[in-house]
Amino acid sequence: MYRIAMNRVSHKEDAEDVVQDTYRKVFQNIKRFYDLDEESTVKLLIIYTVNTAKDLLRKKSRRIKAISLEYEEDEEEKTYEIPDTSEIPEDVFIKKEAWTKMASLIDELTEAQRHAVILKYSYRMCNREIAKILCISETAVSSRLSRARIALKKKMEVEYYGQNCKI
Repeated sequence: MYRIAMNRVSHKEDAEDVVQDTYRKVFQNIKRFYDLDEESTVKLLIIYTVNTAKDLLRKKSRRIKAISLEYEEDEEEKTYEIPDTSEIPEDVFIKKEAWTKMASLIDELTEAQRHAVILKYSYRMCNREIAKILCISETAVSSRLSRARIALKKKMEVEYYGQNCKI
């Protein structure tokens, strides 16, 4: 994991942060690893590491260096954080609540469906990559994703419109 992180971020301290954050994410989602074999576990750890490194780089890219129009040799470069003004707090809260509810609905899926959905939508993997990690065919991945979507739709109908209502 450290080697992968170093290849992505190029600084020892950043790579160590990536590995530490990856372990934290793994422990927060440890249930997702229970039924994976060793090869699939390693692949999923690699995915977690790469995505954590991308997150770190994304955070760092938000920082810009102020450049003076008049250059002076003894002037220090200053770093400023660009404030994220994209959403107001109420919208963030509503989205967070929606994602929390969706996560709980996903947790109610069968384990096979849940793994496929998480790899597809959280990690944006294609069906071929998911098939390799789960050691199943691409057709089986498509089938699991389709069944998961149908199950989620039914769960959402019950949750939001009541037991007997159809959308």
